[in-house]
Amino acid sequence: MTWTVVLATAPGEGALAEAVAGPLRGAGYAVWHEGEVLVGESLVEEAARALTAGGPVVLCGTVRAVGTRFARRLVRAAQARSDRVRVFPLLMDSEADVESLTFAERVADYWRDPAAAMDELLAALARHYPQETPQEARQDGDADLSAATRAAYLRALERRYRRLELDALTPEEQDEHLPILLRNVFVPQNVRAAPPPLELSKELVRRLAEAGDIPSPELPHGFDAARLARAWSAYRALPAEPVLDVVRAPEFRRLVLLGDPGSGKSTLIRFLVLALSRAPSGDTPALAGWEGWLPLVVDLRDYADQREECPSFLDYWDRLAAADEGLGLRRAGLEAFLRDDGRALVLFDGLDELFDPRSREAVARQIAGFAARHPNSRVIVTSRIVGYRRSILEGDGFAHFTLQDLDPAQIQAFAGRWFDTAVGDRPDEARLRLDRLNRAIGDSASIRELAGNPLLLTVLVIIARRRELPRERRKVYEHAANVLVEQWDPGRHLPPAALPVDYITADDRREMLRRVARRLQTGRRGLAGNHIRGADLVDELATYLVTRYQIDTPRAHQCAALMVDQFRSRNFVLSRFGTDVYGFVHRAFLEYFCADDIVQRFEKTRELDEVQLRTEVFGRHWDDDAWREVLLLVIGTVDVRVAGPIVSYLAGDVNRAWQLRSSQLPAHLLFAVDCLAELANPAAAVGAGADVLKAIIQLARMTPVGLGRGSSLYPFPNGLVVAPSEGGLGPAWPGREAYRSWFLSSGRYVSRRLVAEFVTRTAAILLSDDPRIHSLIRARASKHPLARLRVAAVEAMAAGWPDRPDTAAFVRRRAVDDQDDEVRRAALAAVAGWPDDPATGPFLRERAVQDEDKRVRAAAVAALGAAPGDPATLEFLRDRAVHDGAGSVREAAVRAAADGTWAAGGDGLAWLCALSRSDGEPDVRRAALEGIGRHGRGVEDARVALCHSAVQDEDDGVRQTAVRALAEGFPDHPDTLPLLYERAVEDSDTFVRGGAVHALATHGRDSPRARAFLLDRLGADPDGFVRVMAVWAIARGWPDHPDTRPCLVTLVRQDVDPFVRSETVKTVARSWTGDPATLALVRDRAVHDDDPAARADSLGVLAARWPGVSGLAALLLDRAARDEAADVREAAIRAVTDGWYDDPATLALLRDRAVRDPHWQVRRTALEAIVTGWLDDAGTLELVRDRAARDDGPEVRVRALQAIATDWHTHPETPPLLRDRAARDPDGQVRAAAAEAIAAGWPDDGEAHGLHTPEP
Repeated sequence: MTWTVVLATAPGEGALAEAVAGPLRGAGYAVWHEGEVLVGESLVEEAARALTAGGPVVLCGTVRAVGTRFARRLVRAAQARSDRVRVFPLLMDSEADVESLTFAERVADYWRDPAAAMDELLAALARHYPQETPQEARQDGDADLSAATRAAYLRALERRYRRLELDALTPEEQDEHLPILLRNVFVPQNVRAAPPPLELSKELVRRLAEAGDIPSPELPHGFDAARLARAWSAYRALPAEPVLDVVRAPEFRRLVLLGDPGSGKSTLIRFLVLALSRAPSGDTPALAGWEGWLPLVVDLRDYADQREECPSFLDYWDRLAAADEGLGLRRAGLEAFLRDDGRALVLFDGLDELFDPRSREAVARQIAGFAARHPNSRVIVTSRIVGYRRSILEGDGFAHFTLQDLDPAQIQAFAGRWFDTAVGDRPDEARLRLDRLNRAIGDSASIRELAGNPLLLTVLVIIARRRELPRERRKVYEHAANVLVEQWDPGRHLPPAALPVDYITADDRREMLRRVARRLQTGRRGLAGNHIRGADLVDELATYLVTRYQIDTPRAHQCAALMVDQFRSRNFVLSRFGTDVYGFVHRAFLEYFCADDIVQRFEKTRELDEVQLRTEVFGRHWDDDAWREVLLLVIGTVDVRVAGPIVSYLAGDVNRAWQLRSSQLPAHLLFAVDCLAELANPAAAVGAGADVLKAIIQLARMTPVGLGRGSSLYPFPNGLVVAPSEGGLGPAWPGREAYRSWFLSSGRYVSRRLVAEFVTRTAAILLSDDPRIHSLIRARASKHPLARLRVAAVEAMAAGWPDRPDTAAFVRRRAVDDQDDEVRRAALAAVAGWPDDPATGPFLRERAVQDEDKRVRAAAVAALGAAPGDPATLEFLRDRAVHDGAGSVREAAVRAAADGTWAAGGDGLAWLCALSRSDGEPDVRRAALEGIGRHGRGVEDARVALCHSAVQDEDDGVRQTAVRALAEGFPDHPDTLPLLYERAVEDSDTFVRGGAVHALATHGRDSPRARAFLLDRLGADPDGFVRVMAVWAIARGWPDHPDTRPCLVTLVRQDVDPFVRSETVKTVARSWTGDPATLALVRDRAVHDDDPAARADSLGVLAARWPGVSGLAALLLDRAARDEAADVREAAIRAVTDGWYDDPATLALLRDRAVRDPHWQVRRTALEAIVTGWLDDAGTLELVRDRAARDDGPEVRVRALQAIATDWHTHPETPPLLRDRAARDPDGQVRAAAAEAIAAGWPDDGEAHGLHTPEP
């Protein structure tokens, strides 16, 4: 076993104790002394544990130690256990009276000869406390997992995981390097089942959360607004559950926890290990009942490095057992434990750290196999969200949950615990530090966003402990980066002869990281990829060392390799994601160093001048999401005299004709607004602020003709100008006089709904200190004859003057007095923005009953649910859910009350169960069932209610909801699978049967009947949707079964439904891409399927799965020219452009199709492909001009004119051509598009003035 040696020392003698502790640890002993004890830990407690185990005490005999109460008590306690505990004195001061404490014990004279004294001490310890030899440990481990072995292992885990790793985050000036116990500050997060449905910007996520949906024109190209709204609504409807509840839940024995970088995945793993390394206590009540469970950890990044030597996880733990730290267990003993007992919590941390997808997939299958072989164990896997493929582990019964950002209460709890721990002996200072952090979070939207991330919140509390927290996140990044590079000690690992390490300054280290960041940003994937080969990384650092220190290249490479290892081993700078692949640990640091590199090259080395900074950096990358944060950091750093013209450039010249791209948001303007807010001194950028407002005014003046191809829905980004409470500039906006003048003279007369809302809201936010604006908007809110303008004004009042004492009362008045239900609904939604106003709750309750319009009552109910209420509000919602005469109001009340019910306790579940049967409105019953599904897991009454509705309800949608909730909430109940089988056959509705089949794919894989049943559904169900559900289920559940692929291939050729054939082709291609027969199958279907849509889908699969494969280009070129269906020819053009861009025949084909194809849609697609891929080709402009004038299809001529106006804006012949087409084209749509292009791109063109489309 491993003995723990307790050093009896005096306070403040930690350095002396550590000099003794080092050789002891080297001999294999664990050591405790006062200098090592963490904040929140008791030395008395730890010493008592060691003495109880019979461990030795070493008295570090200084004059101070001999005189201290603690040292004397410790020695006396040891002597009281003389049968088991020995005291070994070291005389460290010649005058110390050690003998008076140790009696007859041999005293080693450390003060005379430290080395000889330590040798004597180690020899004595070896006699009385021998360490287990590796051979003995192996024999012991081979025999069984003995209590002593297990205890030593758990102590090793506790030593490894008990403290937060903060060294790399602590500034040099905070020289106390305060150790923090993890268990004292850990705050469990919440999780939601499954990952988010897709990645979105924070703004879009916020708007979805607030409004429930976003108009299609305001979304990026390819987004289906309704589907997006449904997906996010369903995701947000999933309950946010405490992660420790999920970890302990009996139904989640196999679990995947997903999260963003820095979201706390690894910290949770450490906490679980620590919790199981000690007996459950009040520190970890959520884990009570897990006595006897054994934690086993696999750091998957470390495992990937050792996979050749450790083909199995048992081999990996065996290898760790032989290492110095003792963080593993011998294979034989562990294997026997897992077989005979099995109560192990097996934690696989960092699946995303396996960079190579094939390795990641192989290890995921290995994890699934381990879980299957050890059913009594619980298995948890962590991974980042991005890049994770859930099919393998989900197919083996792993439930998936996603860590949520810390909510305000959790942020407060973590910060409070941190300061109580860090400065607990000074409570007034702890409160002061906490208040300072809370003010910073409250005053800054960016700091609030950062605080939701546990890693960045840790950086914030470290900064807040000693400094006034900077409110700009740029300063937070800068401080964190400085902490990292200034902590690094290159001399610790570099050989003395390699180079004069004393000359490597913090500035040198920052420059190295800037160069790494630059190398990443100029790589093949740019900033979207955060990875670099180890050899390239070493080359980059070696090049710097050669240049900086003039050393020879081999020595520079040697030093660079050591430095890479140091950057990695210190954590939070670089990590190795796979075999010889590196990247920044956190993307924030990549972005900061990229920005810092650009600033250095502009301000210090002068590699960039102002024009290059503006055009080559901002102009080239402004629309790249991967660059967004980098550019914001840059613009917040450079002088405002440089930054101002960049903001003006972004607002105008960078994307002048954006509106001609029918699917685009004015992203350049959104970015310009964000950049303006980032300026170090926005007040000094009056010209830039005015230019942005001029662009906003131009945006408001534009007509919808030509945008969204005539759509009346205009893509106004409502978040373009936000209030100060949301991080905007508000009345501090520089140059706002331009907007004031325009609004008073023209803007207030805009009548189009969405534009009016935008214009009025912007005026309220920018000009909230102007009494005229307040009076004008207030009057409009109550008196304007157009209801849509009253809506805009009511919303603007709430946005612009939320803190005025009379605003809330005024908005409430509009919710009562206005004759239009839309105005009243808007006012009620606005009233919810004052949740702390004591009048809000009673008012909303009153309107939920008194308003005669059901939509208004529903809005009042929803507003009540938006802000948590008291028990009386909950009871009111439950009353409305039963007694309101309108089904839509009852539905809103059920949804609002459901979550509140659980917070208030009581009979909420029984109430929902009753509603799921009794209400006559299907939407109400469905809402009740969704609430039961979220909150009724494990409750028999909930299961019975779901079963009843799944079979007996007359509404198809209600039955579908019940089937899904039953499968998700009660997958292991013996009656669930029989019901799913029955519904998959007997239900009359296609989607209910399909939902049951889908549920079987997820929850029925362990059933011997499931596969045969699904195969039967492939042929027996009359509806194609159900058969497709069966295809997906079989391919996902049994991909390795020898009959699976042949069965699906037969379906591809024989099913009568083109939809089934097409979806099966996609499934086969996705599941067996590497099989040559799969490629042959898809090629055949692309030519010979009878249905054009199926052939087109197959062509798309070829481009997606086998891009660039030799021989396919000829097939695609042939299909683009010869297929009889226009949709297929168009799909072939898209496919060949995506996958075979470099093929010489591609451009020739596109030119031919752009002119000769008989269908306008194919010609337009070919023309768009040419403009996108071959803009600078000599013949492109000539071709596009020809199509703009001569193509038979108006749609093609419109697209050609838009391309000319956008991509050849500065060509001298462009304005004359547009004027000609605006006047002479025979089609009105083309003339309007040409006039719109002139208005957008040449607003001062006098000749075109009469061609502009008037504003409706």
